[in-house]
Amino acid sequence: MQNLNYILLEKINLLLKQFFNDQQVSEVINGFEKKPFPSHSIEQRMIIDSAITFAKKKLEGDDYSKFQLGIAKILAEGDNLNMAEEILLTSTSGDHSEFYYAESLLAIADILLRKSFWSNSNTLIDKAKEVFTKLENKIGLAKCENLYGTSYGERGEVQLAKDHFLKGIDLLKNNVDEKLEAELETAFAILENICGNLDVSKEHFCKALHTFEKLNERKRIAELNHNIGMLYLGLEEYEKAVNEFDKGIAVAIKENYKTILSISYLGKANALLYLEDYNNATEYCYKAMDIAINIEDKLTIADVYRVMGILEQKLNRYNTSESYFQISLRLNQELGNKLNSAESAYEIALLYDDLKNDEQKTFWLNESLKFYKNINAIRKVDLIEKLLEPAI
Repeated sequence: MQNLNYILLEKINLLLKQFFNDQQVSEVINGFEKKPFPSHSIEQRMIIDSAITFAKKKLEGDDYSKFQLGIAKILAEGDNLNMAEEILLTSTSGDHSEFYYAESLLAIADILLRKSFWSNSNTLIDKAKEVFTKLENKIGLAKCENLYGTSYGERGEVQLAKDHFLKGIDLLKNNVDEKLEAELETAFAILENICGNLDVSKEHFCKALHTFEKLNERKRIAELNHNIGMLYLGLEEYEKAVNEFDKGIAVAIKENYKTILSISYLGKANALLYLEDYNNATEYCYKAMDIAINIEDKLTIADVYRVMGILEQKLNRYNTSESYFQISLRLNQELGNKLNSAESAYEIALLYDDLKNDEQKTFWLNESLKFYKNINAIRKVDLIEKLLEPAI
């Protein structure tokens, strides 16, 4: 992995060049390229503070707000969410237009979503929507729908999420924003994958990937590599899944996309598990867990426990397996994630099937079935109903 602050300097350098000439940019950057610091965190903080202070002296109004949004985006992409949120909170109280106020609200809402603060996030999206409605800004409204959909999707409210993503796509019909449209396509494809509509999902993923490659959106490309890997997992094409996860991992390591790296490590662990490469599967679970703990990604932590539960089950360590599944279930329920709770319940049922405990197997299958019926995931419903047949 590249030195994290080298990546940060490179990205801030590009941002500064949007506002200042080369001589001005060198005033901010050059000292940090040569000066040693006792720690990366000190260096990072000083780079950010220096860039913002310089910009504040030179820029006014919307230009300064645009700069703050840009630097917050760089930090959020590197999963430094707290510092990104700190900058954005300052920007919402500054001297700027209503448009940049709403953009800042959405950026904070996105960070809160990643921290699983659903209610607080939705409140900010509501406020941004009011502003964009007043401004008759359909692209801004589409961004709101994208975040609403993400919020509901992360909690397993699949139909509500779909409705919002489709609203967002509809708002963009006569308002060109290729990146946002591809983001909505990706989000919709993820939901189709969850519901078992794999051909439809693949079509939307490929369309989005083409756009992101054209725009050179490296983070989105890495995310799509992960999502296509998950699609191949559902198709039980495990070698292809590993290949896609490896593509995403390579980009995430190079660009320091920690969230993507964590979920792609876990996706690869899942594929290796079904290829019966248990040692490497375990290693990648731990890699995923280590990053998820550091960036406080609670949903991924819960999912790591689920995959580790499957691993322990495969190795006939049933007590440990059940413990991991129950931890995963508890964490997902506390986070209000219905989808992941249903997946954990399903895995608990399979564990009890191995243990020949039909009563517990039936109970947990029915718990899982309620959710999958609600989202009309036909393939999963058929699978669970077949497992229930001997008990009917």
